[in-house]
Amino acid sequence: MCGFLFYADYLARHGVRVVLVDLCEYGQSDCGDAQINLQTQVKAVTDAVRDAGGKRVVLVGASLGGSLAVAAAKVTKADAIVDLSGPADYGQLSIADNAPSITMPALFAFSDTDHSDLEQVLRNLKRMPTKTKIFLSYPTGHGYELLQDQNSGELSPLADRVQRFITQQG
Repeated sequence: MCGFLFYADYLARHGVRVVLVDLCEYGQSDCGDAQINLQTQVKAVTDAVRDAGGKRVVLVGASLGGSLAVAAAKVTKADAIVDLSGPADYGQLSIADNAPSITMPALFAFSDTDHSDLEQVLRNLKRMPTKTKIFLSYPTGHGYELLQDQNSGELSPLADRVQRFITQQG
């Protein structure tokens, strides 16, 4: 979650309501003995956003979060998804298992250093019934690092592209 703070701030300054999720047993979150499915956690958040008046829900995730955005897309009825370097095969979060449920606009961004995942994602893009699927490849970076130059701290062109994707879909 903390790695996305810079981007959440950027999106908020562009009129996007942002909710950052700290999944059970990841980061600072402690859910005790509860074994709560990751997709169920995301659905609880998206339900709360809609209950609070949210009209559109776009799932944006980096690394594990990217895989989770793909896997949770159907159950949350997301309006769009963004996957930044999501591992292609992360248990229940396998892109092969979830590709047929991607009916909403989807943006995928990977780096050449994500090469094994990149190949699997490209193969599974064809299996996604959505009419809008964007695949972008960059030389380096992983996950949210794709949104910001790690040396200068400046936002990358992808940061603007994702923001436009989030706000212009639908």
